[in-house]
This record gives sequence, C-alpha cells and structure tokens, in this order.
Amino acid sequence: MRHTDALLRRADAYGRFPTPVADLVAAAGLSEASEGFLSESAIAQAPSHLRGILRRVAGKVHAVLDRKTREVHINPTTDLVGQKAFKRLHETAHDLFPWQHIDDGRTGFADNAMSLSPRTTVLFEVEANQGAAELLFQRDRFTEIAAQYAVSAATVVELSNMFGASRHATFRRYVETQRYPVAGIVLEPAPCDQTPLAYRRREAVCSTGWRAHFEDPATWPTVLRSNPFGFVEQARACAGWGSPAGDWTYPNRNNEITALRVDALSNSYRTFVLVWLPRREVFKRRRVIASAA
Repeated sequence: MRHTDALLRRADAYGRFPTPVADLVAAAGLSEASEGFLSESAIAQAPSHLRGILRRVAGKVHAVLDRKTREVHINPTTDLVGQKAFKRLHETAHDLFPWQHIDDGRTGFADNAMSLSPRTTVLFEVEANQGAAELLFQRDRFTEIAAQYAVSAATVVELSNMFGASRHATFRRYVETQRYPVAGIVLEPAPCDQTPLAYRRREAVCSTGWRAHFEDPATWPTVLRSNPFGFVEQARACAGWGSPAGDWTYPNRNNEITALRVDALSNSYRTFVLVWLPRREVFKRRRVIASAA
C-alpha cells in the first residue's frame, strides 16, 4: 500500500518504537478530539431527549471519523493502549485512501465491533483494517524484526510491547507474516468442556508456509477437543496447569504424522496458541514470559 508507506515516511515513523500513532494521525492532517461526543460529560450536556439515545449509541460505536472537523473520536471506554492505537489508525486509514472519499453525502465513518473485526467482509472496513495494521506495524519493519527472534509466545509479547499494539493484533500479524509453517489459534479463556478437554475456537490464522504443508486451521471445528487437537492442553496450562509449551503430532497434507511445537499465552479475554513446524533457529533471540510469581 503506497499510501501507508507515504504516511509513515511523512510522519518519520519508520524505526521509531512504539509506533508514533499521534504523529501518524497528525501527518494525515487529522487530530484526535480532546473530548469526543461519546464521552459521558458530553452526553450529560446534550438535551434531555437525546441523552438516552446517545448513551445507547456510545455503547455500540467504538470510533468515529468526522471529515468536516478532521477529527478522530475514540470511545472513552477504550482503555487498552494497543486497542486505542489500532482504532485511531483505522479511522486514519479511512481518510488516507482517496477512493474512500466517495461523494454520497457521507461526512465520516462510525465504526463498531464488527467493522473493526478482522472477520468483516465490508470492503472499506477490510481496507481500513489492513491500512491500520500496515501503519501500526510499520509495514515490512515488523516482519524484519520478528525474523530475528525464535518462534515463541514470548516473542509475540515482546513485539507487542515494542510496536505498541495489542497482543491479539500482534499475534495475528506475527503468524500471518512468518515465512515458515506457523499457525495461530485464538481460543476462549476457559474450556467449554473438561472430559474430554475442549475449548471454543474464536479465530484461526496461518502463514502461507503452513498452508503448503497442512490444512488451514480456519477449517477446524469451532470446538476443539483434546483428541485430535492436543494443543488445548497448552491452552489450559496458561491457567497454571503445567507448561504452556509442548509438543503435538498432526497429519500433514500427505497424511504423514508430523511432530509440531506448541506455545501459548493468555490475557483476560482470549488464549492464544502458536503451533509451528520446528526447525533449526541458530543465532535467534530467545525470550521467556516472566512468571507472575
């Protein structure tokens, strides 16, 4: 995307960490409203007959681009730095791409959970999501830096902190940009069944290298049970039941049983499982997630 490259250069953002989101927004000729109309104080000052409506809307709208005022409004309930960064850049991307300036009377975009989701199929939203990711992860700079590290969940955490992105967005970017066979599965934080152990799958992504050797994990069942998906044991380990790193065997496209490596991490919302075909990783940086204890 030449437009994202041009903006990153205009903001002098390449190689600056965490990614300077405020500079990117400013370089696009936008500003972030100091107090958006979605804030409780702004709603409280609205006419009484509008307050209830605005409160209902504020609960659904996550971010707004107002093209008339050139302002980006972020729902104040967004308190996670990585999520806020992505939403700011999503709105910036809406404005950045000239073909999205359609003459239909639209003066901006109001984005909700679906439009900000990677599962959206609406073209402008897909483009804005991709544009936000290209800006936040500085295009190929993320891939170049990630290649210096051994594959692990701890690497995802380090890259997340480095670029100022959420762990979820970093996990997805990390898996999809790997040159080698790597898959990433996003699960609910707790199992949906214990006997046998099972987790509900929320998302699954993989590298092109993975698809060359194994089936796309997006085709796996929405409920993953320990047989044959033994990596759910590593998902449970994130809650303190053993080590989140381990091994798993699974057939490749030639129906040959293949030994794979597994590592997992969790936040309070999702559990993330990395699965990859092991290889020699000489001179790679290795990271370990520090114990909470």
